[in-house]
Amino acid sequence: MTKKILTHQIGHLIRIGFAACTVTLMTAVATHAGVVHNSVALPINIQPKTPPETPYIREGVQVIRKLNAENFEALNSEADFYLTNKSRGADGRWRLSEFFSTLSSYFSTTKKNTTAWTLLQKQLLNNALKNSKSQGAWLMHASALDAEAWRIRGDGYNNTTTSIGRARFLRLLEAQRKVLDGHTELFVKNPEWYKQRMEVALYLSEGREKIDQLFQSGIQVERDYHDLYHVAMFTRLPKWGGSIDLMAQFLDQVANNPSPREGISMYSLLMIDNLNAAYELRKDPRVSWDLMKKSFDDVLANFPDDQHSQKFFIAACEKGDKATAVRMSKFVKHAPSSEILGKNVEAFNSCFEWAFNNALMYSRDPNTGAGVLIK
Repeated sequence: MTKKILTHQIGHLIRIGFAACTVTLMTAVATHAGVVHNSVALPINIQPKTPPETPYIREGVQVIRKLNAENFEALNSEADFYLTNKSRGADGRWRLSEFFSTLSSYFSTTKKNTTAWTLLQKQLLNNALKNSKSQGAWLMHASALDAEAWRIRGDGYNNTTTSIGRARFLRLLEAQRKVLDGHTELFVKNPEWYKQRMEVALYLSEGREKIDQLFQSGIQVERDYHDLYHVAMFTRLPKWGGSIDLMAQFLDQVANNPSPREGISMYSLLMIDNLNAAYELRKDPRVSWDLMKKSFDDVLANFPDDQHSQKFFIAACEKGDKATAVRMSKFVKHAPSSEILGKNVEAFNSCFEWAFNNALMYSRDPNTGAGVLIK
């Protein structure tokens, strides 16, 4: 497992959901007595429309422009503002979370030589020292340390990295931990601090108890900061020393402790937004489809956005629940979009044919390649 994958799951790809993975669904038009059923067009509410530009895109572009212009004080103010006003996008994602995801993605994907990284770290540290009461300033510095650590280490498993790279990686993560732990009085009410600190605890092998303590403290600060849940689930993946049992237990924890505002929204978001990682879990009998449907409703009651409804439609289709698929389609306002579904746009179309035109549909297990008829 690589840092790049984590960054995507916890950052940008949470919004586009299925883009990093594929649900293989194939249809064949069903016949009865040798007669092919007539196809129906997309319902009026999902006739092709150009999805509106999201605020995330506009704001992300501005963040990168400010970073390139070395306008660090403006970035401090923006991060601190998002923390104070707690604004969220149409899909429920905090703009504070999106701000740091944008920075993390930029730091992780922008190729810089050692000299450039040294300069950037110096600038961000000076910015934090100059604006020592700005939570955003310190968290930007911590985010850059994290990104440089992964740049040096490289993607891939430990056996693909060098001992020197791993040693420098650990030193930078320890420096990030020092920054985060050295200013705890600032971050008592900042959910992004808890999210970043959980990641550091995972990578520096601080143990399950520490990670879970940080998660519990984080949701006491902001119960509905979605990234906390996504990181908590990520730390339970088998590839990070977790197990399907731990993942299932965490889902039960979410279901048994509904949010006053969002119910059990995270039950489905954890399953849908991390599709590949959660594939085996979704097939586990401990996962309740009834709770998934209740979670769909809780999500859409607060955030009736295509970022969710298009993915829920496919999930219901994969499950073979035609009634729920049809119901989810009523929340879809735009044509299936690769910005939301990635490679699964065709899966959406296959689902539509199955749900509305009585087509036969097959689901292919991404691990084994075996096909299963969905009736």
